[in-house]
Amino acid sequence: MKRVKLLGIGCLLFLVSLAWAQEDRIGFPKDYQKTFQFYHATNNEERKTLREIWINSAGAKTEPGKSFPHGTVIIMLGYRSKSQDGQPLKDDQGLYVKDALARIDVMRKEKGYGTIYGDAQSGEWEYNTYNPRGDVIPGEAKRCAQCHQDALATDYVFSAEKLPPK
Repeated sequence: MKRVKLLGIGCLLFLVSLAWAQEDRIGFPKDYQKTFQFYHATNNEERKTLREIWINSAGAKTEPGKSFPHGTVIIMLGYRSKSQDGQPLKDDQGLYVKDALARIDVMRKEKGYGTIYGDAQSGEWEYNTYNPRGDVIPGEAKRCAQCHQDALATDYVFSAEKLPPK
């Protein structure tokens, strides 16, 4: 009987931790094409994908060299690239020619955010990765936080200098 109780408690704890791990505090921005501003595109040479970066109005008002305000949401769309003979095609600007949307990475800055990443915390930003349908792709958020630690000088945003002038 004692084993059954312990097993039951263990299962309950597992389910609670699973539910917590899947909490989506970021929220998939469904109408980003209408409500966000596109501001930068770049190649991801490692993945052979094109990245498009979009920002909401709160973040777009950020002055160069200043921190982003709480409420800022930045989206990075990851497109597969079209290829020919196994090589990705590029346009006249050297950017990969986009094919199907593969993933949507979203970062959101809010007061008190980021502590869930422990040593990997990058300011008050939290992250999530979604598939094109808007479902969370698990296991990516902490990796995003770790990587963005390298952008401390620009409030953890790699493309901050690419924002359009005010």
